[in-house]
Amino acid sequence: MMSRSKLALLASCALLVGTAANAATLVGPAYPAPGGNTFFSSGNPSSGDAGGQDGNYGGFDAGAFLDLYWGPQWGTDPGPRAGLDGTLNALAFLSISGTTAIWQGTTSYTSPGGPGPGSCGSCDIRLEIDISGLGANPWLLEASVVGLSGLAPGIGAVVDNSAGLDFTANFQFLADLGSGFVAINDVANAGGQTVSSVSGAFYSVPEPSLALLLGAGLIGRLAVRKRNG
Repeated sequence: MMSRSKLALLASCALLVGTAANAATLVGPAYPAPGGNTFFSSGNPSSGDAGGQDGNYGGFDAGAFLDLYWGPQWGTDPGPRAGLDGTLNALAFLSISGTTAIWQGTTSYTSPGGPGPGSCGSCDIRLEIDISGLGANPWLLEASVVGLSGLAPGIGAVVDNSAGLDFTANFQFLADLGSGFVAINDVANAGGQTVSSVSGAFYSVPEPSLALLLGAGLIGRLAVRKRNG
């Protein structure tokens, strides 16, 4: 018959291992990444300029997480938005192509002085995020990342950086007034009506706490005691 002390030890083990297992679930959106990271922007002063703006992420602590994903801030945030009419219109996930993911929506635009060439009631506007430093196909669809839809429904895709590598995300807002996509800041006479908003966030499975290791140690201790009588 097992002693009370051994039963208590087993109960502690179960509690600790259960706690660690519960901790091994996706969390986010959050910034910075577990263990911290560095960030600086480079290139153009605005993501609305031709060529976009680079966000450079680095200094990850790969020992602080089991899985790490990055994408647009979502969930409690409305996600990327833009407009040519002074209104921040929501953009929805559209597609992935290699290192680039696209979110797209619509905006109205009227040239100063009234309707005219280039004006539109519902023209396409989009955000393209191109990733460098994480291989040829860094993006994962939302449905393929367990728990992501519960945290960021509609995000569409995130990049996998579970290896903790430095990477660069190029953000570029574009609009098509009927003649192909151009940078939103290059839309003639848009002026103060050109607006955009986007931020990046992390979605991660943090490294389990010492509870899992401690629990394993307690199990080992119990096994030794049992063998020794």
